Amino acid sequence: MNERRLFVRIPAQLQIFYKIITDKKEKGFIVKDITSGGLRFYSHKFISKGEIIEIKIRIGKPFYLFKAMVKVIWVAEDPQNNKYEVGAKFESISQDSLEKLTSYLDSINR
Repeated sequence: MNERRLFVRIPAQLQIFYKIITDKKEKGFIVKDITSGGLRFYSHKFISKGEIIEIKIRIGKPFYLFKAMVKVIWVAEDPQNNKYEVGAKFESISQDSLEKLTSYLDSINR
């Protein structure tokens, strides 16, 4: 399969906190990979395709915590590990956060 991407996926072990907009409870997990266009992470709870999620991610040293809104593009069940793999794209992210994320990704991709 020849996959075409706008952004190169960078493997990452970043802590993520996410909250489904219709749910008030925040959950924490680890990002599997991230780009300046979106991210892939695991969730123990099923999240519907098209769902809008508020996320918080800590990147770099010193740590920079940024918030963004992402839209779930795809969800794949991982029954062996009792969780779901979630792919999401950034819908709303500040210019400052995007610049810091891009700079961070460039620094770890060297």
